[in-house]
Amino acid sequence: FPVTITLLNMTAKITIKGVKNYSATEAAFVIGCTAQTVHNWVRSGKIEAVKRCPTLISGREILRIISELSNEAEKPKVGRPLTRNSI
Repeated sequence: FPVTITLLNMTAKITIKGVKNYSATEAAFVIGCTAQTVHNWVRSGKIEAVKRCPTLISGREILRIISELSNEAEKPKVGRPLTRNSI
């Protein structure tokens, strides 16, 4: 499953293998967050770690979270429309 990442106007295709385990730093790079965020998600249960100390995340889990985050980004934001000088 290739994942396309754009950093500093440069695009790279990275292939995430579902059977391979990745470090928190590698997972963070692919997901587009910090390693600390990945550690926080593991602690909160948002991401399931294969191993802790060091934290290892399965490729399948990385693909799942990328899919979940992209689905959240596509959802329209519901709320009151912003109007200037509304009371």
